[in-house]
Amino acid sequence: MALSRRDFLKSSAAASAAAAVGMSVPTGLTAAANKAETDWRWDKAACRFCGTGCGIMMATKNGKIVAVKGDPAAPVNRGLNCIKGYFNAKIMYGADRLKTPLLRVDSNGKFDKNGKFAPVSWERAFDEMEVHIKKALKHAGPEGVGVFASGQYTVMEGYAAQKMMKGGFRSNAFDPNARHCMASAVVGFYQTFGIDEPSGCYDDIEITDTVVSWGSNMAEMHPILWSRVTDRKLSDPDRVKVVNISTYRHRTSDLADIEIIFTPNTDLALWNYIAREIVYNHPEAIDWDFVNKHMIFCSQPVNTGYGMRRSDKEKKKQYKKKKKKKKKRL
Repeated sequence: MALSRRDFLKSSAAASAAAAVGMSVPTGLTAAANKAETDWRWDKAACRFCGTGCGIMMATKNGKIVAVKGDPAAPVNRGLNCIKGYFNAKIMYGADRLKTPLLRVDSNGKFDKNGKFAPVSWERAFDEMEVHIKKALKHAGPEGVGVFASGQYTVMEGYAAQKMMKGGFRSNAFDPNARHCMASAVVGFYQTFGIDEPSGCYDDIEITDTVVSWGSNMAEMHPILWSRVTDRKLSDPDRVKVVNISTYRHRTSDLADIEIIFTPNTDLALWNYIAREIVYNHPEAIDWDFVNKHMIFCSQPVNTGYGMRRSDKEKKKQYKKKKKKKKKRL
Protein backbone atom coordinates (compact mmCIF):
# COMPACT_ATOMS: atom_id res chain seq x y z
CA MET A 1 0.00 0.00 0.00
CA ALA A 2 1.71 3.20 -1.23
CA LEU A 3 0.84 6.49 0.47
CA SER A 4 1.98 10.00 -0.39
CA ARG A 5 3.34 12.06 2.55
CA ARG A 6 0.21 14.24 2.50
CA ASP A 7 -2.16 11.25 2.45
CA PHE A 8 -0.18 9.54 5.17
CA LEU A 9 -0.26 12.54 7.51
CA LYS A 10 -4.02 12.85 7.01
CA SER A 11 -4.49 9.12 7.60
CA SER A 12 -2.19 9.17 10.63
CA ALA A 13 -4.16 12.02 12.20
CA ALA A 14 -7.41 10.18 11.55
CA ALA A 15 -5.97 6.98 13.01
CA SER A 16 -4.76 8.79 16.17
CA ALA A 17 -8.14 10.46 16.67
CA ALA A 18 -9.95 7.16 16.09
CA ALA A 19 -7.72 5.38 18.60
CA ALA A 20 -8.26 8.16 21.16
CA VAL A 21 -12.04 7.71 21.10
CA GLY A 22 -11.87 3.91 21.00
CA MET A 23 -12.73 3.31 17.33
CA SER A 24 -11.15 0.44 15.45
CA VAL A 25 -8.61 1.31 12.74
CA PRO A 26 -8.32 -0.72 9.48
CA THR A 27 -5.35 -3.12 9.59
CA GLY A 28 -4.00 -1.92 6.24
CA LEU A 29 -3.87 1.66 7.45
CA THR A 30 -2.20 0.66 10.73
CA ALA A 31 0.43 -1.40 8.86
CA ALA A 32 1.20 1.47 6.46
CA ALA A 33 1.49 3.91 9.37
CA ASN A 34 3.84 1.61 11.29
CA LYS A 35 6.07 1.13 8.22
CA ALA A 36 6.31 4.88 7.55
CA GLU A 37 7.13 5.59 11.21
CA THR A 38 10.07 3.16 11.49
CA ASP A 39 12.75 5.89 11.47
CA TRP A 40 10.71 8.47 13.36
CA ARG A 41 11.45 9.50 16.93
CA TRP A 42 8.43 10.33 19.07
CA ASP A 43 8.80 12.69 22.06
CA LYS A 44 6.35 14.21 24.51
CA ALA A 45 5.74 17.96 24.45
CA ALA A 46 3.23 20.57 25.60
CA CYS A 47 0.96 22.29 23.11
CA ARG A 48 2.01 25.96 23.00
CA PHE A 49 -1.10 27.57 21.52
CA CYS A 50 -3.53 28.23 24.37
CA GLY A 51 -3.51 27.67 28.12
CA THR A 52 -5.63 24.51 28.25
CA GLY A 53 -2.55 22.37 28.97
CA CYS A 54 -2.82 19.63 26.34
CA GLY A 55 -0.06 17.07 25.95
CA ILE A 56 1.14 16.22 22.46
CA MET A 57 3.53 13.81 20.78
CA MET A 58 6.03 15.20 18.25
CA ALA A 59 7.70 12.97 15.66
CA THR A 60 11.11 14.04 14.32
CA LYS A 61 13.19 12.75 11.43
CA ASN A 62 16.62 14.11 10.46
CA GLY A 63 16.21 16.96 12.95
CA LYS A 64 12.85 18.11 11.56
CA ILE A 65 9.30 17.68 12.91
CA VAL A 66 7.30 15.45 10.57
CA ALA A 67 4.12 14.73 12.54
CA VAL A 68 2.07 15.74 15.59
CA LYS A 69 -0.60 13.84 17.49
CA GLY A 70 -2.32 14.01 20.87
CA ASP A 71 -0.69 12.25 23.81
CA PRO A 72 -3.00 9.41 24.96
CA ALA A 73 -1.42 9.56 28.44
CA ALA A 74 -2.12 13.31 28.90
CA PRO A 75 -4.89 13.78 31.50
CA VAL A 76 -6.26 16.96 29.89
CA ASN A 77 -6.78 16.03 26.22
CA ARG A 78 -6.49 12.23 26.51
CA GLY A 79 -5.03 11.76 23.03
CA LEU A 80 -7.19 14.35 21.26
CA ASN A 81 -5.92 17.47 19.50
CA CYS A 82 -7.82 20.44 18.15
CA ILE A 83 -6.89 22.01 14.80
CA LYS A 84 -4.47 24.41 16.53
CA GLY A 85 -2.70 21.52 18.23
CA TYR A 86 -2.17 19.70 14.95
CA PHE A 87 -0.51 22.83 13.53
CA ASN A 88 2.20 22.98 16.21
CA ALA A 89 4.79 21.75 13.70
CA LYS A 90 3.67 24.03 10.89
CA ILE A 91 4.46 27.20 12.83
CA MET A 92 8.07 26.01 13.21
CA TYR A 93 8.62 26.31 9.48
CA GLY A 94 6.53 29.36 8.58
CA ALA A 95 8.14 31.79 6.13
CA ASP A 96 7.58 34.72 8.52
CA ARG A 97 8.94 32.98 11.63
CA LEU A 98 11.81 34.77 13.39
CA LYS A 99 15.01 32.73 13.31
CA THR A 100 17.43 35.35 14.59
CA PRO A 101 17.23 38.31 17.03
CA LEU A 102 16.24 41.70 15.59
CA LEU A 103 17.77 44.96 16.84
CA ARG A 104 16.83 48.55 16.01
CA VAL A 105 19.92 50.13 14.41
CA ASP A 106 20.93 53.28 12.54
CA SER A 107 22.55 53.43 9.09
CA ASN A 108 25.93 52.54 10.66
CA GLY A 109 24.59 49.40 12.36
CA LYS A 110 24.70 50.90 15.85
CA PHE A 111 21.81 50.57 18.28
CA ASP A 112 19.21 53.29 17.79
CA LYS A 113 15.88 53.19 19.61
CA ASN A 114 14.23 54.90 16.64
CA GLY A 115 16.09 52.91 14.01
CA LYS A 116 14.86 50.05 11.83
CA PHE A 117 14.95 46.39 12.80
CA ALA A 118 17.92 44.43 11.47
CA PRO A 119 18.95 40.80 12.11
CA VAL A 120 21.89 40.38 14.52
CA SER A 121 23.72 37.44 16.09
CA TRP A 122 22.71 36.04 19.48
CA GLU A 123 26.08 37.21 20.84
CA ARG A 124 25.39 40.79 19.72
CA ALA A 125 21.85 40.64 21.14
CA PHE A 126 23.06 39.51 24.58
CA ASP A 127 25.86 42.11 24.57
CA GLU A 128 23.36 44.89 23.84
CA MET A 129 21.03 43.65 26.59
CA GLU A 130 23.92 43.59 29.06
CA VAL A 131 24.92 47.18 28.25
CA HIS A 132 21.40 48.58 28.59
CA ILE A 133 20.49 46.53 31.66
CA LYS A 134 23.59 47.89 33.43
CA LYS A 135 22.58 51.45 32.48
CA ALA A 136 19.05 50.93 33.77
CA LEU A 137 20.24 49.37 37.04
CA LYS A 138 22.65 52.25 37.63
CA HIS A 139 20.01 54.87 36.85
CA ALA A 140 16.93 53.43 38.59
CA GLY A 141 17.99 50.44 40.68
CA PRO A 142 16.46 46.95 40.52
CA GLU A 143 12.99 48.18 39.50
CA GLY A 144 14.58 49.84 36.46
CA VAL A 145 14.81 46.42 34.80
CA GLY A 146 11.68 44.59 33.75
CA VAL A 147 10.66 41.61 31.65
CA PHE A 148 7.42 41.26 29.69
CA ALA A 149 7.38 37.50 29.21
CA SER A 150 5.57 35.04 26.98
CA GLY A 151 2.20 33.64 27.90
CA GLN A 152 3.43 30.31 26.49
CA TYR A 153 6.14 29.74 29.11
CA THR A 154 6.44 26.18 30.37
CA VAL A 155 6.65 25.81 34.18
CA MET A 156 10.43 25.30 33.92
CA GLU A 157 10.99 28.37 31.70
CA GLY A 158 8.85 30.57 33.93
CA TYR A 159 10.66 29.32 37.04
CA ALA A 160 14.08 30.12 35.54
CA ALA A 161 12.96 33.60 34.43
CA GLN A 162 11.49 34.36 37.87
CA LYS A 163 14.74 33.27 39.55
CA MET A 164 16.78 35.49 37.24
CA MET A 165 14.62 38.58 37.82
CA LYS A 166 13.73 38.23 41.51
CA GLY A 167 16.79 36.36 42.77
CA GLY A 168 19.35 37.84 40.38
CA PHE A 169 18.29 41.43 39.69
CA ARG A 170 16.19 41.71 42.88
CA SER A 171 13.41 43.13 40.73
CA ASN A 172 9.70 42.48 40.99
CA ALA A 173 9.07 44.01 37.56
CA PHE A 174 8.28 40.71 35.89
CA ASP A 175 5.02 39.94 34.11
CA PRO A 176 3.98 37.37 31.52
CA ASN A 177 1.39 38.16 28.88
CA ALA A 178 -0.89 35.64 30.61
CA ARG A 179 -1.10 37.86 33.70
CA HIS A 180 -1.84 40.98 31.66
CA CYS A 181 -4.72 39.36 29.80
CA MET A 182 -6.08 37.91 33.07
CA ALA A 183 -5.33 40.83 35.40
CA SER A 184 -8.97 41.66 36.16
CA ALA A 185 -9.76 37.99 36.84
CA VAL A 186 -6.74 37.71 39.14
CA VAL A 187 -7.94 40.67 41.23
CA GLY A 188 -11.36 39.05 41.47
CA PHE A 189 -9.85 35.71 42.55
CA TYR A 190 -7.70 37.37 45.21
CA GLN A 191 -10.59 39.37 46.63
CA THR A 192 -12.99 36.41 46.59
CA PHE A 193 -10.88 33.33 47.27
CA GLY A 194 -7.65 34.86 48.59
CA ILE A 195 -5.57 33.05 45.95
CA ASP A 196 -4.59 33.73 42.33
CA GLU A 197 -6.40 30.84 40.67
CA PRO A 198 -9.95 29.77 39.88
CA SER A 199 -11.67 27.21 42.06
CA GLY A 200 -12.39 23.75 40.72
CA CYS A 201 -10.51 21.66 38.19
CA TYR A 202 -10.99 19.85 34.88
CA ASP A 203 -12.06 16.64 36.65
CA ASP A 204 -15.22 18.49 37.76
CA ILE A 205 -16.47 18.27 34.15
CA GLU A 206 -17.05 14.52 34.47
CA ILE A 207 -19.05 14.78 37.72
CA THR A 208 -21.05 18.00 37.33
CA ASP A 209 -24.71 18.15 36.39
CA THR A 210 -24.67 21.79 35.23
CA VAL A 211 -22.22 23.53 32.89
CA VAL A 212 -22.46 27.31 32.42
CA SER A 213 -20.53 28.93 29.58
CA TRP A 214 -20.65 32.65 30.41
CA GLY A 215 -19.24 35.03 27.81
CA SER A 216 -17.09 32.23 26.42
CA ASN A 217 -17.46 30.48 23.08
CA MET A 218 -16.02 27.29 24.56
CA ALA A 219 -16.82 25.09 21.56
CA GLU A 220 -14.50 27.07 19.28
CA MET A 221 -12.03 28.63 21.73
CA HIS A 222 -11.34 25.55 23.89
CA PRO A 223 -12.54 22.63 21.76
CA ILE A 224 -10.67 19.96 23.76
CA LEU A 225 -12.44 20.88 27.01
CA TRP A 226 -15.68 21.29 25.09
CA SER A 227 -15.33 17.70 23.84
CA ARG A 228 -15.31 16.61 27.50
CA VAL A 229 -18.35 18.77 28.24
CA THR A 230 -20.11 17.28 25.20
CA ASP A 231 -19.24 13.76 26.32
CA ARG A 232 -20.62 14.49 29.80
CA LYS A 233 -23.84 15.97 28.38
CA LEU A 234 -24.48 13.15 25.91
CA SER A 235 -23.70 10.46 28.51
CA ASP A 236 -26.59 11.68 30.71
CA PRO A 237 -28.69 14.12 28.63
CA ASP A 238 -31.70 14.23 31.00
CA ARG A 239 -29.68 15.08 34.12
CA VAL A 240 -26.83 17.23 32.73
CA LYS A 241 -27.81 20.73 31.63
CA VAL A 242 -25.73 23.21 29.62
CA VAL A 243 -26.39 26.94 29.93
CA ASN A 244 -24.90 29.38 27.43
CA ILE A 245 -24.84 33.09 28.32
CA SER A 246 -23.43 35.24 25.52
CA THR A 247 -23.83 38.39 23.44
CA TYR A 248 -24.50 36.36 20.25
CA ARG A 249 -25.24 32.81 19.06
CA HIS A 250 -22.30 30.55 18.17
CA ARG A 251 -21.31 26.88 18.13
CA THR A 252 -21.62 26.56 21.92
CA SER A 253 -25.32 27.37 21.43
CA ASP A 254 -25.85 24.04 19.64
CA LEU A 255 -25.52 22.00 22.85
CA ALA A 256 -27.19 24.47 25.21
CA ASP A 257 -30.42 23.56 27.01
CA ILE A 258 -30.84 27.19 28.10
CA GLU A 259 -29.44 30.22 26.28
CA ILE A 260 -29.45 33.86 27.34
CA ILE A 261 -28.35 36.47 24.78
CA PHE A 262 -27.61 39.77 26.52
CA THR A 263 -26.58 43.25 25.44
CA PRO A 264 -22.87 43.89 26.16
CA ASN A 265 -22.21 45.25 29.70
CA THR A 266 -25.65 44.27 31.00
CA ASP A 267 -24.88 40.83 32.45
CA LEU A 268 -23.98 42.38 35.82
CA ALA A 269 -27.72 42.28 36.48
CA LEU A 270 -27.57 38.47 36.22
CA TRP A 271 -24.70 38.28 38.73
CA ASN A 272 -26.58 40.51 41.16
CA TYR A 273 -29.73 38.43 40.77
CA ILE A 274 -27.87 35.13 41.42
CA ALA A 275 -26.11 36.57 44.49
CA ARG A 276 -29.37 37.94 45.92
CA GLU A 277 -31.23 34.68 45.24
CA ILE A 278 -28.63 32.66 47.14
CA VAL A 279 -28.22 35.06 50.08
CA TYR A 280 -31.92 35.90 50.66
CA ASN A 281 -33.83 32.89 49.38
CA HIS A 282 -31.39 29.99 49.85
CA PRO A 283 -29.10 30.92 52.78
CA GLU A 284 -28.81 27.24 53.69
CA ALA A 285 -26.72 26.76 50.54
CA ILE A 286 -23.96 29.02 51.93
CA ASP A 287 -21.02 27.29 53.61
CA TRP A 288 -20.40 29.90 56.30
CA ASP A 289 -17.39 28.06 57.74
CA PHE A 290 -15.68 28.30 54.34
CA VAL A 291 -16.72 31.94 53.86
CA ASN A 292 -15.42 33.03 57.27
CA LYS A 293 -12.18 31.11 56.93
CA HIS A 294 -11.21 31.81 53.33
CA MET A 295 -13.05 34.87 51.99
CA ILE A 296 -12.51 38.58 52.54
CA PHE A 297 -15.09 41.12 51.36
CA CYS A 298 -14.20 44.75 50.79
CA SER A 299 -16.03 47.72 49.31
CA GLN A 300 -13.20 48.68 46.94
CA PRO A 301 -9.69 47.61 45.96
CA VAL A 302 -7.09 48.51 48.59
CA ASN A 303 -4.49 49.30 45.93
CA THR A 304 -6.03 51.44 43.18
CA GLY A 305 -3.06 50.91 40.87
CA TYR A 306 -0.18 52.94 39.50
CA GLY A 307 -1.04 56.49 38.50
CA MET A 308 -4.04 56.70 40.83
CA ARG A 309 -2.27 56.85 44.20
CA ARG A 310 -1.37 60.16 45.87
CA SER A 311 2.29 59.13 46.05
CA ASP A 312 2.31 58.68 42.25
CA LYS A 313 0.91 62.17 41.73
CA GLU A 314 3.64 63.59 43.97
CA LYS A 315 6.28 61.74 41.93
CA LYS A 316 4.87 63.22 38.72
CA LYS A 317 5.05 66.73 40.19
CA GLN A 318 8.66 66.18 41.25
CA TYR A 319 9.51 64.82 37.77
CA LYS A 320 7.98 67.89 36.10
CA LYS A 321 9.93 70.22 38.43
CA LYS A 322 13.21 68.44 37.54
CA LYS A 323 12.40 68.80 33.83
CA LYS A 324 11.81 72.55 34.20
CA LYS A 325 15.12 72.97 36.06
CA LYS A 326 16.99 71.12 33.28
CA LYS A 327 15.41 73.34 30.62
CA LYS A 328 16.46 76.47 32.54
CA ARG A 329 20.06 75.20 32.73
CA LEU A 330 20.10 74.58 28.98
